[in-house]
Amino acid sequence: MGQGAEGVLSLRSLRHVSPRQVVFFRRGGLQPRFVPILSCLYEPLQYPLLFPHSTRGWGYINDFQKALPCTQIQWYRHLFLSQPRFQILGRLACEYAVDMFSRTQEERLRYLQRGRRVHATSMDEVADPSIPDLFLNKIPASFMGSRA
Repeated sequence: MGQGAEGVLSLRSLRHVSPRQVVFFRRGGLQPRFVPILSCLYEPLQYPLLFPHSTRGWGYINDFQKALPCTQIQWYRHLFLSQPRFQILGRLACEYAVDMFSRTQEERLRYLQRGRRVHATSMDEVADPSIPDLFLNKIPASFMGSRA
């Protein structure tokens, strides 16, 4: 007997795609505060059972400064191979792994978008329509919002 996997996908949610964020309110504050997915605070706020001491995860402190001197994949490999809580909390660790894989894809997309912005603002040739745009349609089709 073959084993299959089933799932339900709501097409309504695909119409409005936006980056995931952790939202919180400060005491006495009316405005929500957002923690973007690439922030080093995302992991401890999204997964308090996996980060019980609120240690920083992988991410950016600001737009260009990483919190850790390693890649995302190296960071996740380190956690899964050295922290026993990732083996004890198996199902939560699997959810974390899937979420962090999508986070690596988000970081790759950010890298591509930033490269395109830097290319567009640093080159005077962009104003010349006879020079082809080398970044046109370079975002893979697997990314949401890709025109490829």
